[in-house]
Amino acid sequence: MKKGADIAARFIAAYRHLESIGTITSNQEAAAILKCTPQVVTEILKERMNPTITVIQNFCIGYGVSFEFLFNGKKPILSPHLNPHLIPHLTTEKGNQIAAEPTEKYKKTSKDKDPITDREMIEQLKEQLRLKDEIIARDRKLLEAYKLIIESREDESGQTKRASSKGH
Repeated sequence: MKKGADIAARFIAAYRHLESIGTITSNQEAAAILKCTPQVVTEILKERMNPTITVIQNFCIGYGVSFEFLFNGKKPILSPHLNPHLIPHLTTEKGNQIAAEPTEKYKKTSKDKDPITDREMIEQLKEQLRLKDEIIARDRKLLEAYKLIIESREDESGQTKRASSKGH
C-alpha cells in the first residue's frame, strides 16, 4: 500500500471512530469543520478520493486527531493533549469520553488531597496551552515536511510521465 493510501485508510478509521463516539454526527457537519463540501467527505469515505493536505490539517485541528496517527499510524488516534474544556465541540456527552482525561494533578495537587485552587488550575491550563502550542508547532513542521515530500513525488511522477511520453 502506498503512503497516500495508508493516510487515507487511517483518515477513514479516525472518522469512523469519531462517528462511533458521537463526535461526528453527519457528513455536512464534518464538511463544515474540514472546510470542504459534503460530497468531498463522501468521496473520501468511499475511497474514491484521498484527503488533501488542507482537509487533513482541518481534520486534525478541528477534531483533535493526531497527525502522527494519520501519517505514521502511531496511536492514540486522538491527541493525548486535548483538554475537553478548551475544545467545545468535543465536550458533548459522548465527546468527553474521547478527550484526554485530566491527570491526577488536575484533580488534586496538595498532600492533603484538597481540591486545587483557581490559581493552580489557571497555571495548569496555561502550561497545557503552552504544551499544546509546542505540539501544534511541531505538527505544522511535520505537515510542511509531508507537503514537500508529496510535492516532490508529484514532480517526480510528472517528470517520469513526460519522459516516457517523449520516448514514444
